[in-house]
Amino acid sequence: MSQPAYNLRNIRKLLTTAFTDQELSQLCYETPEFRPVYEQFTAGMSKDQMIQRLIEYCERKVLMGQLLTIVEEETPEQYALVADSLIVGGKKPESAPSSGSTIPDQTEFLRKLISEKTRYLHTLQLQAAKFGISAPPHIVLEIEDLEKEIAGLQQKLNG
Repeated sequence: MSQPAYNLRNIRKLLTTAFTDQELSQLCYETPEFRPVYEQFTAGMSKDQMIQRLIEYCERKVLMGQLLTIVEEETPEQYALVADSLIVGGKKPESAPSSGSTIPDQTEFLRKLISEKTRYLHTLQLQAAKFGISAPPHIVLEIEDLEKEIAGLQQKLNG
């Protein structure tokens, strides 16, 4: 199961028109998966910068589908205007499957996801090693998050 190729420009436009600065900040704060993005927001940060961080985070964590589902629930009118242009090729993204549904190739998807996240973890670990004890906190936190995510995915795969 592969991730669709999202049209990031149109997603950026959707987020810009669908939410105010405060609403975007609140969305990130109230959604546990996006809380790490909220914690990167600083006073005086522009809405464009907030959106950029959110998009980058969703790409890294494979959460773009979840973000779009939330945007559709929060602002259905805005979402409907651009739904057909959010994926390269013009197909409307499908809602994320519920936890009760079975996906035939879920095992393969989990293996690939674990592999990709492990590769990213190794890259961060190399960066942290270069910095030594002075490693930036965001790298250290990202390593911890990835280790937890990978462990959870492996448990899900084996369970």
